Amino acid sequence: MASSPEFKKPVVAKFARFEWEIGYYIAETQAYSWIEGYGIGPEFLGYLTEEGRVIGFLIEYVEGHHPSISDLPACEAIVKQLHRLEILHRDLNKHNFFISERGAILIDFETAKQSDDTEGMGREVEGLEGQLLDESGTGGVVVEA
Repeated sequence: MASSPEFKKPVVAKFARFEWEIGYYIAETQAYSWIEGYGIGPEFLGYLTEEGRVIGFLIEYVEGHHPSISDLPACEAIVKQLHRLEILHRDLNKHNFFISERGAILIDFETAKQSDDTEGMGREVEGLEGQLLDESGTGGVVVEA
């Protein structure tokens, strides 16, 4: 999370710490352009640059919580909305959803791709229940003590 007098509330800054990470953020910014205006993910606010090259981006900070199994219908609805745009997320786990006052929101689009693969889309939707029940921490933030 980051703050600036340029923004009324905190924002999320995602940026490459290493050269090899830059490609992930470029791919993710492309995915944000595909979903812009559809309410699927946080609002894309702008690019972070260093010496003329994109090294990351800013997105809206979404207030909310990760889903439980009771949020399955909302999560299914947002994934199906993504699929109607012919986009596969390819990293659906409960830590890549937030349940906010506007409903389910998806995050972390670095592996998303445009595709009309209806079988892949079906697998994403069918796997949601298991992902929401998963207690392994897969996809979550690792905090080292």
